[in-house]
Amino acid sequence: SKKTGENPCTLSPTQSTEILPRLKALWAELLEVEDIAPQDDFFHLGGQSLKAIRLRAKIEEAFSIRLDIKEIYAHPSLQGMAGRIAWRLHNRTPGQPSAYH
Repeated sequence: SKKTGENPCTLSPTQSTEILPRLKALWAELLEVEDIAPQDDFFHLGGQSLKAIRLRAKIEEAFSIRLDIKEIYAHPSLQGMAGRIAWRLHNRTPGQPSAYH
């Protein structure tokens, strides 16, 4: 059953094999949860505002992109968040400072 309000983010093979596992590892580390499914919700698994802020920093470190805290709230599922990261990576403006200096 599809949840209304969440964009059906279909992930490309690259996203599924590269972004999803890395993001899942960040969640597992922060939430201290091993078993995370693509449909799982960050906040239902014990994430709260402080953890969302820490997740945002970890995403920036891991993927060299800046997610707005609102985007974490807007895309709380693992799959949705991975899709958002992929979108950000794809739409990164040239010359945007990356985490690697």
